[in-house]
Amino acid sequence: MRNGPPPTPEIQEFYTGLQKSFANLFSHKRCKRDIAEVINSLERKQLIADLMQSAKGSFSTIFLPFHVGTPQFATVTKHVTLHPKLLRFCTLATKIEGLTDTMGITGKEPDEGDKTKLLPLLKEFLVTLPAPEEFDSWLQ
Repeated sequence: MRNGPPPTPEIQEFYTGLQKSFANLFSHKRCKRDIAEVINSLERKQLIADLMQSAKGSFSTIFLPFHVGTPQFATVTKHVTLHPKLLRFCTLATKIEGLTDTMGITGKEPDEGDKTKLLPLLKEFLVTLPAPEEFDSWLQ
């Protein structure tokens, strides 16, 4: 949800980047399948280390473009109020990325504590994962 005057080029670039990242990652459903596969493995108490490194890169890279800890995110949120669903989506992505960022690099099985934290976050992320049109509406 934008407030105030039209967005600056930097803010427009931020929105465009989110929109492109979402389209690239979720319109083909590959990432959604990858997330569902990790959820299924966690629920079955199976190993997930191999799932953390895919042909397209580390599992955490799915969530990285939506990370709330970037300087660009901080700058934008000083000037506009983000749609609450967009903010929730990005916050979940940040939590998941933080838990999984080294999993694909080390190749080692994550500890049970991290797996316990990861499962509900992934489930919530999939529940909140919008259709592309809805995601675009969050950027209006």
